This record gives sequence, C-alpha cells and structure tokens, in this order.
Amino acid sequence: KNGEEIVEKANKWRQKYHNDRDILIFYIGRITESKGVFELIEAFKKIKRKDIFLYLSGKVDDSIRYKLYELIKEDERIFLIDEETLPKPFEENEYLRMAYLYKAADIVVYPSKYEPFGLVPIEAIACEVPVLVRNIDNLENFVKEGIALGFNGNLKEALEIAVNLSLIHISE
Repeated sequence: KNGEEIVEKANKWRQKYHNDRDILIFYIGRITESKGVFELIEAFKKIKRKDIFLYLSGKVDDSIRYKLYELIKEDERIFLIDEETLPKPFEENEYLRMAYLYKAADIVVYPSKYEPFGLVPIEAIACEVPVLVRNIDNLENFVKEGIALGFNGNLKEALEIAVNLSLIHISE
C-alpha cells in the first residue's frame, strides 16, 4: 500500500505544477561545489527547452549561497527546494518523505566530483527512477551494472541523452 500512496502523492504534486509531458530533473543532496551542482546548473541552462525543469533539493553550503542564487535567479525552470526536504534519519516514516521526492522525478542527476559511496543514487534506483552519475569512484559500479547512466565529460550531452531516454519511457 505504501508504494501506491507514494506514486499517487507524487503524481498529484506533478499534476498541480506541471504538464504531463514535462521532464523533471532532480538533484538531491548537499549543495556544495564538490557535488558538481554548479556544473549541473550550467549544463541545464544550455538546454533551451521550456518543458524541462531542474529541482535542487538540499542544504546549501553557506560559502556558495550567493553564487548559487545568482546562477539560478534568471531561469524560471530551476527551483531550489528548502533544505527541510533532506532526510532526518531518526524520524518515523522518513523513507516515505524521501520516496515522494524521488517518485516526482523523471531523472535524478548526481554529478558529484568525488563520492566514496553515493546513497542518493541507491535511493533513486530503489524508487525505480533513472539515475545519471559521473563515472567516478563507486558510482562507476552503478553504470557497469547497468542500473544507472554514466558520464565522463560533457554533462550537457549526458543530460540531453537522459532526457531523450525519459521521453521514450513517458511515451510508452
């Protein structure tokens, strides 16, 4: 029953704020330079389609807050979700709150430049959401196993491929 509730709640949110054919790209995690967030935003801004949206969810590092706001303020397709959306691991039903976030996404992008483990991709994969990761450290194993898309260099091209694959999935 929880799985159906999660999908239903995520779908209601999507219907309230987006068209059926919109593509929602999510980044979930700490918003810091080392997580590749600025690179993600820059790559996303080069994609000019109006039906693709980027959601950033996580605690913003104070040292980059101004730079982040300056970077996203002029693009109506980029949204910063309050850090309250991040997990509080000792609260009851916390997994449900995070699952709603993942299920609202068409693609979860995790462009971290260094990642010894990578919990966000694991959670997204568990929620059956396509994941795009940088081919580094342990994240490379997700790509080798065929459970995530990987990229080495051009994040814009990788995003476009992921979006096209998502469109194929939506039209099925």
